[in-house]
Amino acid sequence: MMRTLCLGFLVLSLLPLPASALEVGGTLSYEAIYQLEKEELVRSRFALKTSLEEELPVGRFYSSLWGWVDSKDEDHLELDQLYVDIYTPSMDFRIGRQLVSWGTADGFNPTDYVNPKDLFDPLEAEFRKTPLTIAQCTYYTGQSSITGVLVPEFNGQGLPEQIGKLLPFPFPEPKEPGDWQDKVQYGLRAETHLAGYDWQLSLYRGWDPYPALWMVPINEYAFRPESSYRRITKGGLAFAGTVGDVGLWGEGARMWPEKIDGLEGNPLALSSNDAYTQGILGVDYTFFDDLYASAQYLWSSRGSALSPYGQDDKAQSYLILQGRYTHWDHELELIGMTNITDSSWVLNPKYSYRVRPAVKLYVGGRFFFGDGDSEFGQAMVKDEDLIKGGIEFSF
Repeated sequence: MMRTLCLGFLVLSLLPLPASALEVGGTLSYEAIYQLEKEELVRSRFALKTSLEEELPVGRFYSSLWGWVDSKDEDHLELDQLYVDIYTPSMDFRIGRQLVSWGTADGFNPTDYVNPKDLFDPLEAEFRKTPLTIAQCTYYTGQSSITGVLVPEFNGQGLPEQIGKLLPFPFPEPKEPGDWQDKVQYGLRAETHLAGYDWQLSLYRGWDPYPALWMVPINEYAFRPESSYRRITKGGLAFAGTVGDVGLWGEGARMWPEKIDGLEGNPLALSSNDAYTQGILGVDYTFFDDLYASAQYLWSSRGSALSPYGQDDKAQSYLILQGRYTHWDHELELIGMTNITDSSWVLNPKYSYRVRPAVKLYVGGRFFFGDGDSEFGQAMVKDEDLIKGGIEFSF
């Protein structure tokens, strides 16, 4: 049924439509990725991202489709988002499968709680969020607003394949909550403009999308792996504004995971019962309209900010740098991230050329540097050095 619906969506999106009908947009692209250590082409993908949008008497209808055909991977077709907006003089409603974006930082948002992120796709430079079925309501008053979200859908992501490859034996699949009452998640965000800055105060109660992992000793030589989903509470504050011509933003969040007896005092646990904090502070500036630069400092109070697993609870600090130079139809971009604690790096260079207003060519790569036991330098990560190239048509 879902595949039939997606195919119908695809046909409709590619048909010529009258001006008064649905508004159609999207991209059709091809991308190839070559992994240097493996000396292997790991992606050869034709992809389609398309959306349908129409204004309604009381709001808006929106839906989007995402899919690909890849000679190096399984074909994929997915109905991405599908929701309806309803507008009233003081309140807005959005109901359906959607993405909710909270926070003010660029790329890494500690207060963006609602949709789970794919932290472990080795071929993607950005985190992809998973759409969920959500009821969202925003109430406006003056320069302030209050947004509430209700999520009746479970957001569990299972054990990431990249983590499973590192373990000496398989962990069992964690059991998902059965009743819909147990699956429900909810959150609240208050937003206002004060002293020249935008402020967001947020609170969320839901499920941790990645299961907790630990091992239980059976005897002196044997262990039993265990896994379990658990509830988590998150609260945070975000702001954004300017100081002269310099953009300034920051956000921080505190997370309180539900305690699991098997994790308490267990030296074989890969997860923890302890609460933890993540924060980010950033600035950006544009020089002569052609050169854009930004810098962000990221801090995690417990272990890696990029992985929920590990036995090292030491706080980690990161610096994220971005530079982008645009000249006519040419654009050169470099994004770098360093773990200041262990001096490892990951660099993402990219060059793109806009052949036509709707046609773009690009080449790029991703490269890791650091000692073998560092976050970005470890052998498992170094195997993911890659170069890529592609073409993208917009419509």
